[in-house]
Amino acid sequence: MSNDHILGTYDEELTNLQILITKMGNECAEMIRQAIDCVINNDSNAAKQVVSRDKLINAINAEITVLSQNVIALRSPMANDLRLILTIFQNALNLERTGDLAKNIAKIIVKNDLVIDASARDKLEKLSDAVLQNLTDVITAFNGLDEAKAQTIFDADKLVDDLHDDFSSSLMLRIKNDDAHSETVMHLLFISRHLERIGDHAKNIAEATIYAVSGEINQLDEFDDVQFEALLNA
Repeated sequence: MSNDHILGTYDEELTNLQILITKMGNECAEMIRQAIDCVINNDSNAAKQVVSRDKLINAINAEITVLSQNVIALRSPMANDLRLILTIFQNALNLERTGDLAKNIAKIIVKNDLVIDASARDKLEKLSDAVLQNLTDVITAFNGLDEAKAQTIFDADKLVDDLHDDFSSSLMLRIKNDDAHSETVMHLLFISRHLERIGDHAKNIAEATIYAVSGEINQLDEFDDVQFEALLNA
């Protein structure tokens, strides 16, 4: 009976971690969506709410960190379970940074009045839609531990990069031509860069998902590799 209770609690802890990371991912996606709406509508009041929403992302990240550390320290998980916990921990770090980037986008609207024309709006919407699609797809891939779906994020990220490059190039051309709304153009350059970075974090989550399934770390950047190795050797 005692062993059954211990195993049951362990399973509950793993389930709780999966629930928390899914909640965190969904919150980040909604935060990004709201931030871009604030940009398009130049809504500073709604932008302040987005900034405040980042506190929830940070709280979930802290909860995941503590629970992950406790499970590793007290349960000594092996093989697949250990990889799953490490992946959840890694994904939480990427999502926390994603929340920070969404917050930074919203802060631009809190502090500035932007004048966005139809062309810039169209490019911004296409870029943000692609980023949000990748983020929601990679959350789905991780939930199902679907390595094939995670692999598709790499090609999808190329579209994000292309849209970012196109948007940035058009904005730089406007600066070169001494656009009347140069301040707005500069802020849009930062927003485009923030969205591109969110796309990179979605790709990192895809890489971590592949690690959870296969145990291979072959596409993570050097910084993420070091983090994983430190946790493995803890």
